[in-house]
Amino acid sequence: MGKQTTGLSAGKWSFIGGRDGVSELVRLAAARHVREQTNLEFVDARLFRKLDYDEDQDPLGRIWNIAYLVGTAVGDLVLNEEVSEVGYFERGEIVQLPLAFGHDEIVAEYFDQS
Repeated sequence: MGKQTTGLSAGKWSFIGGRDGVSELVRLAAARHVREQTNLEFVDARLFRKLDYDEDQDPLGRIWNIAYLVGTAVGDLVLNEEVSEVGYFERGEIVQLPLAFGHDEIVAEYFDQS
């Protein structure tokens, strides 16, 4: 997860991500955002959950929350201006974090299925 630096989500943690391109495949968009924000290559990913459209999150465009779990991330960690920290958290830690973009729902569902 990354700690956001801008907007209403500044100071909150979220899955690394962003908007996809007009004709970009979701898995490629996810890999691109991880690369852009952390300099890591996102490989061996599997889809965990795709949420429905949430118009309350962004009045300027359609938002789809898609969560991936990463099998392997390779490269040297270098953060861009969108995130100030990244971390991997255990269940007891993550539920204590301030989460952005409704990601608390995704986290809760993941742990309920584990």
